[in-house]
Amino acid sequence: MLRTSAIILLLAAVALGSSPKTSDERIVGGHDAYAGQFPYQITLQQVILFIRGHICGGSILNENWVLTAAHCIPNFGSLEVGAGAHNLNQGALQTQRVSRSVIHALYTGGVGPYDIALVQLQSPLTFNQFVSAINLPAAGKIHSGRYLSL
Repeated sequence: MLRTSAIILLLAAVALGSSPKTSDERIVGGHDAYAGQFPYQITLQQVILFIRGHICGGSILNENWVLTAAHCIPNFGSLEVGAGAHNLNQGALQTQRVSRSVIHALYTGGVGPYDIALVQLQSPLTFNQFVSAINLPAAGKIHSGRYLSL
């Protein structure tokens, strides 16, 4: 039992503790966002034992629900949503546990079709200038010919 726990802890540390790349290595042709520019953006974090790590982003739909990709929902560990921080290493971050996730019924794995999921928060987020819902278009409304921020 002790050996199994040690192996799980080691794997969690390796999976979640790898050094992140700098923004120059991940983003091509982008620019830094200013604080509060994308108040609907969250960090989806996986928690294994006591180790927490960013795994994906998502968008706040309302105080209780977040939209993310289905491939971001792990098969083990628990999930938390962080909102309101401009930089994960600085500033205030509202953190809420995920109470359940709903993966699209036709999703079969990978980053293919139907790669979408909803996560419900255990407690509601508190909206402010740095945390708010994304402004989605009305049903059937398509914004053709416009740039979109994802």
